[in-house]
Amino acid sequence: PFYVIGMVAYEQFKKAAVEYSREKRGRDLEAWETIAVGALSGAVAAALTTPFDVLKTRLMTSAVGAKSVTIGQLAAQLVREEGPGALFKGAL
Repeated sequence: PFYVIGMVAYEQFKKAAVEYSREKRGRDLEAWETIAVGALSGAVAAALTTPFDVLKTRLMTSAVGAKSVTIGQLAAQLVREEGPGALFKGAL
């Protein structure tokens, strides 16, 4: 999912940036601007997928023999006990 989101975001952000640059400045993007678009798309992909990675890791590292829970139950418990920021642990 990370790469799919990242590539779709990159294409959409680059398309918008190129249109803006051509309309307002009459030229294509410079190399550093293309790199910035890539960084932005990676950040968006990470922000959207990190909560799922956190939940997956919590499920994988739960105690053997522990009560089985669904992803939804785990997410609700995590937010209730640790707050919404817990879904983004490890993002920074």
